[in-house]
Amino acid sequence: MQIPVKDTKGNIHMLHVERDVVYMQTNRKGSLLFHTGNEVFQSIQRVEEWALLLHSVGFLRVDRGTIVNLSKAWLYDPELKVLNLQAYEEPLYLPVSSKSIQEIIQALREPVEPPVEPS
Repeated sequence: MQIPVKDTKGNIHMLHVERDVVYMQTNRKGSLLFHTGNEVFQSIQRVEEWALLLHSVGFLRVDRGTIVNLSKAWLYDPELKVLNLQAYEEPLYLPVSSKSIQEIIQALREPVEPPVEPS
């Protein structure tokens, strides 16, 4: 799935969500930001809309302002209540709400199919 997003200069790009996005998180202003391995893009829609839309393609809302690509998730640490994402040189740890824990544990047990590129 490709979506329109804005870069830091305001230019519009088409972003391949399943392949490129590691996680999405709101900033202090409430805008949803798409984090790839090395860039950040801003959404033109709300976090609630993206959580509903992307759930069917392997993304999960792990707290009020964060949506994670489960194919990039590596491990859930129940002691720290964080999800480890392996998409950068260094591991990234994102906090998880109590409400999301069971769904994350279940998702990490199931193999995640890689996205199929359209022909």
